[in-house]
Amino acid sequence: MPDATTEFFERLSGSRPVPVADLPPTVKGTIRVDIHGDRGIEHWYVTLGKGEALASRKQSRPNAVVRGSRQFFDRLVRGEEHFYASVHRNEIELEGNSALAAHLIRLLPGSPGAHDPRPATRLERPTA
Repeated sequence: MPDATTEFFERLSGSRPVPVADLPPTVKGTIRVDIHGDRGIEHWYVTLGKGEALASRKQSRPNAVVRGSRQFFDRLVRGEEHFYASVHRNEIELEGNSALAAHLIRLLPGSPGAHDPRPATRLERPTA
């Protein structure tokens, strides 16, 4: 049975790119994801462009590299870890175009139980 990380990247590796919500159409490039595990290092290449993403194992020249352990990536793709906090805790490493690598967060699920805060800000506030 595949782990959460493998399932995540396989969903992105179909024959057609996956639309990515809120990804600016000007964002273009390839992110190599290095996953360190018991069986060595597994590489995935995520190409972003035209508001879409496509993952592949086909080697291509990356503009950015994200490195971390399989256990960490499993938690990340299940929404149990936060990308930016993980960078600050040195649980993942970024190399190259870190602004491009940060767009990887748009592909990840939110935390379990999370909700969009915008409706809460629309509530009427009492007036004095």
